[in-house]
Amino acid sequence: MKTNLAAIYHHPGMQSLHELLGQQNHRTLVLWALETGEEILKIFESVFPEDPRPARALAAADAWSRGEIKMPLAKIAARETHEAARDAKMAKGKLGVDIEGSRIDAAVAAAHAMGQIIGVVHVGTHATAYAAYAVQAMVLINSRKAPADSIDPEVSLGPEESLAEVVKHLSERLTRWASADKCDRPWAAFL
Repeated sequence: MKTNLAAIYHHPGMQSLHELLGQQNHRTLVLWALETGEEILKIFESVFPEDPRPARALAAADAWSRGEIKMPLAKIAARETHEAARDAKMAKGKLGVDIEGSRIDAAVAAAHAMGQIIGVVHVGTHATAYAAYAVQAMVLINSRKAPADSIDPEVSLGPEESLAEVVKHLSERLTRWASADKCDRPWAAFL
């Protein structure tokens, strides 16, 4: 199985998640992306702990969804986290053998996912792009030979098995948010 973004996005194993995403309201998608984004952010931070841009993007998405900041600030945070992804990709050849390529590729996908969370706050249809980047990041981490960085350090999965587990995990979280009360938090007027 290829682990590039297009292959992940169009993989048959993603179909159920795409369908589930299409059935949700905007607030559900925002809460799901914010929650799962915390896990995805850890992937980036495990490789590039000194770079705060993806964390700022996640914080900006949360603040924008609450109406605490306006779109221009959120867009700046999105642009900066995509720049962090570009910088991470450029660092791939410079970091040496300490960090293997799949971990850097996972960090790149994780940084892009943080930018897509801001997109989810803007328009719910960005949830499919966020999901693809999130799945890509998690599959790249989970299917490594050294399982210490996987979601479950006791299990090392191949890409196909990892994709199935990640889709199941994200779908379960989405289903939980679909039935949750969303009135107990402040929301931006457009949400």
